[in-house]
Amino acid sequence: MPTLHLSPARLSDTTLIKDFKSLMLRHGATGVGDWSIPTFTERQKLDIIPLVFGLMPELAIKDRQYDLKIKPYIKAHFEELGLEHDSELIDIVKSISDQYFNTAPNRLHYFRRKFNVSDVRASKIFSKITERQNGRCGLCGVDFNKSNYETLDHIIPWRLIGDVSDGSNWQFLCADCNTGKNSVISYLQLPESINWRYSNSLIDKSSDLDLTKRLRYTVLCRDGNCQEIGCSNNALNSELFVSKISKTSLQLHDFYKTKCKLHLGTEITI
Repeated sequence: MPTLHLSPARLSDTTLIKDFKSLMLRHGATGVGDWSIPTFTERQKLDIIPLVFGLMPELAIKDRQYDLKIKPYIKAHFEELGLEHDSELIDIVKSISDQYFNTAPNRLHYFRRKFNVSDVRASKIFSKITERQNGRCGLCGVDFNKSNYETLDHIIPWRLIGDVSDGSNWQFLCADCNTGKNSVISYLQLPESINWRYSNSLIDKSSDLDLTKRLRYTVLCRDGNCQEIGCSNNALNSELFVSKISKTSLQLHDFYKTKCKLHLGTEITI
């Protein structure tokens, strides 16, 4: 079978393949997470994203019989791409393909239900994640002990990895941060990250709250901590806010920055 001449050849880039495997293994794609694997930057995650569906053969998720053995099709797809592969990569792609297929809307009542925070509240994993995040939202740092409530976020979207019992694909976010993140791997996937707001919400009197939450999410992810000079407060020790730094600009990513409560002034926040 002749190999394809991909342009760009990112689906057969050995460095990206290695990073793809590491990211998925870190968050439990094969059933158990490995948090000894270093974290990835948002840019690295963005480069990996085209591989998620690019490595799946069509037969793995489209018009598939439930009992179809898909590993041979995955291997054949890799060979068509001219991709060097091993059993670990095949296992990862099979696991992701199975999760995606089994969580299609028309199959949910037969197979897998998405966990929420109530499902893990009584477990040791709940305490482990709470301790890891210091009782705060993993993104904006709001204190869950002060009349706020946590929601369960799947770090790699649920339809790709699902619920991993050791908690390696879970984090606790407040409702606004979880809504802003939705089902992305990197905030750079969102049009808000590149100032793209092709939406009537810019001119209509009615505001689009979900778009605002997405914009807030992208700024928090970009900054990671308070942007005041000399301040290193982050979500582990302080509540963070996203404030506008320009009076004349549109509501765009580049015109906001993150501040902790200590350095928040009279700016407009979202």
